[in-house]
Amino acid sequence: MPRQPRLNISNVLHHVIVRGIERRDIFADDDDKDHFVSRFSALLTSSATKCYAWSLMSNHFHLLLMPTNVSLSETMRRLLTGYAVYFNRKYHRCGHLFQNRYKSILCETDPYFLELVRYIHLNPLRAGLVADLDELDRYRWSGHAVLLETRDLPGQETIEVLARFGKNKSRARHGYRQFLDDGIAAGRRDELTGGGLKRSRHANEETVGRTGKERTATRARALFCCLAVREYGYTGKEAGAMIGLGSSGVSIAVGRGKELLKSDPSLRVRIAPG
Repeated sequence: MPRQPRLNISNVLHHVIVRGIERRDIFADDDDKDHFVSRFSALLTSSATKCYAWSLMSNHFHLLLMPTNVSLSETMRRLLTGYAVYFNRKYHRCGHLFQNRYKSILCETDPYFLELVRYIHLNPLRAGLVADLDELDRYRWSGHAVLLETRDLPGQETIEVLARFGKNKSRARHGYRQFLDDGIAAGRRDELTGGGLKRSRHANEETVGRTGKERTATRARALFCCLAVREYGYTGKEAGAMIGLGSSGVSIAVGRGKELLKSDPSLRVRIAPG
């Protein structure tokens, strides 16, 4: 089976997972994490990429991103290449630092947005890097502390997350923290991890009440399926497996994508194989 293509389209939510080669550590000390976070923050700002959640472990990290002006692949290329050069120089090593290419999972904004924020921010606790939620509040290598304002990260979106817990900022932070606390007992959520993410069960439904972001995601799926099947030789089953659609859903999406491209050729996007 050929490598899964990249979908480079703006305003779509991606859960990005990057692991060290052979699961080796990619952060040896806090200075490495500081360097990574500084580089990451600068790229978020320069590329206008929205980041809603992130967490660093010793041998991997998670990001919840929505690219706008610059493609996700370009932002990730600059982030990973720049950090790998820094790491290899510092530790006098050569060769690949990361395991294959990064994993990017296309996500529905609803109902998975808050679930993914919680899942990503609880990773350090589940991994045993912190003992409890109080310690996680002060953990410097996660977007959770940014939402609680115990650390700062230029480029991280906080308003869009906290607004879902109330208009008053203090109450919203309290509600968000309680939301994380409630998720601790749930343990590992396999449906929110790579390869097993269950997108919205209504991914192929067309409803009049869709929000602008939902319409964008629906159009993205249609364009993806159309190009993957008609131009890149993927089967409907293979294309559907990449974005959580069944065969009938892919068939509908391919037809819709064809009509979208016919009516507006400028909608064509590049599906990058690498």
